[in-house]
Amino acid sequence: MAEKGWTAPETRPCYDRARELCERIGDTEGLYPVLYGQFSHHLSRGEADAAHGLALQTLQLTEGSGDAALRSMAHSMLGMSLFSRGELGPALPHLRTVLSLHQPDSRSHTFLSPGHNVAIASMWLALTLGLLGHPAQASLHVGAGLRTARELSNPHTLAHALALACRYHSALGDTEALDRATEELAALAAEHRFPFYVAAAQIYRGWVLSAAPDSARGIEIMREGMADFTDLGATALRPYFWGRIAVLSAAAGSARDGLDLLDEALEQVDQSGQRWCEAELHRSKGELLSGVADAPQAESCLQRSLVTARRQGARLWELRAACSLGRLWRDQGKHDDARDLLAPIHGGFAEGFDTPDLKEAKVLLDAARIAARKAEDAAKELGLPSPLTKGSVVASDAFFPFADGLLVAIEAGATAVIQPGGSMRDDEVIKAADDHNVAMVFTGTRHFRH
Repeated sequence: MAEKGWTAPETRPCYDRARELCERIGDTEGLYPVLYGQFSHHLSRGEADAAHGLALQTLQLTEGSGDAALRSMAHSMLGMSLFSRGELGPALPHLRTVLSLHQPDSRSHTFLSPGHNVAIASMWLALTLGLLGHPAQASLHVGAGLRTARELSNPHTLAHALALACRYHSALGDTEALDRATEELAALAAEHRFPFYVAAAQIYRGWVLSAAPDSARGIEIMREGMADFTDLGATALRPYFWGRIAVLSAAAGSARDGLDLLDEALEQVDQSGQRWCEAELHRSKGELLSGVADAPQAESCLQRSLVTARRQGARLWELRAACSLGRLWRDQGKHDDARDLLAPIHGGFAEGFDTPDLKEAKVLLDAARIAARKAEDAAKELGLPSPLTKGSVVASDAFFPFADGLLVAIEAGATAVIQPGGSMRDDEVIKAADDHNVAMVFTGTRHFRH
């Protein structure tokens, strides 16, 4: 297994035969690690229903058992399978139970080791809490899980924990932390010749590189790693990685390729039942459709993302979907709708205000009506019937990097704009001006200074 990984075709018949023998001779002690192996095989291949069934069987076998190690393993399995199916709330108590059952290691088998299960359950708990909208709590469990994994001096457990740390940091958008975890995983996997984790590290390395100006190289490395993953039979995370490549492809000018990838990813989600990233895939599709000016379909995808995230209780995905839909509505001049959508979702968070997603949401909220509000306040102070911005001309000493600033000015009543121009998104800014019948002059001279 160390050489081929959980998902290799040769792994399944070995575990099936081992289970048959254990059941035939009544070796219950030997059966548990076999069940865990079968479970991991199905989970890593994206076979969510089969993995969930094995987790339920294992938990049922341990009912009434006073063996904390066995119960810890069973609850860990069920927490993982529930998360993968997008059942985040139900996953929490099982993962927390694993931590409560922690005791000194007394088992020789890795999967029955309380330390192993605590380390891995901590990482899955971090993922669950992160998506549920508790990033500060999640961060604590990432640190605790990695510390426990290192203390065990078991390279396979540490590689497993690092791979989950990579997934966590990528999902929460922390590229620097993802880079550190990826490099540690790559070195460990290479040293011990773990092909599954070598491929995982390559994919995440591409993810990191794609955030740099040379995104094409990042996409290439991700695709190479995914090819290795597929050869190993590891398809569980394929929709998640395809989602990333789709967004990057669209940014590089291949929106059609990106949309095709997202359709394939969503189809696999439906087939496999691995729904933990489903809402984010719908959101990404909505973003890409918005970029090709298909606003009705974009809104439909973003609304579906919101519904899916709310059904799962995935407040992180809900916040992202609300930001994407809010930007779409803002660009259509629906500033009040954007604010009314985003404000209660953002206000529902009690922690993590320094995370990228909450910072972005706050900026979007603040920009929604700030200019109009200032103008209204000034009009009231002067005793005027309407804000001075009605019929005004906006002069900017720097270009508009996005259309949002222009749209705020238009909502406040501006009818003409003069600015230097020169943004990579000038076309979007011009379109926004044309759509609202606003005159705009480009001077070609930039005076902006920090």
